[in-house]
Amino acid sequence: MTRTRPQWCVNSKRINAILRSCSKTEIVDFEGKIDNWKVIYTVEILDEQREHTKAEIEYIGEKPIPDGEVSYIIETDSGKMAGNTSLDDKGVIEIGA
Repeated sequence: MTRTRPQWCVNSKRINAILRSCSKTEIVDFEGKIDNWKVIYTVEILDEQREHTKAEIEYIGEKPIPDGEVSYIIETDSGKMAGNTSLDDKGVIEIGA
């Protein structure tokens, strides 16, 4: 199965993902940071046909943490996660956890 880097879209800003992996594990983390946002997208490879994914979107800008909903889109070769949700009190959104 070919894996490519996902493209992040958080509040209409693109975050270039940086591949960070260890060949002895079956977990691959993609990390990206831009302006006020940090994203970690984790893929747990279960076998050649199955994987479990999760994402953490964190507001890293100046306080206070923004109110209201954040729109996000995470696209990869194997699918897409999208939605609108509010940040928690620490400025984090957890998806698929």
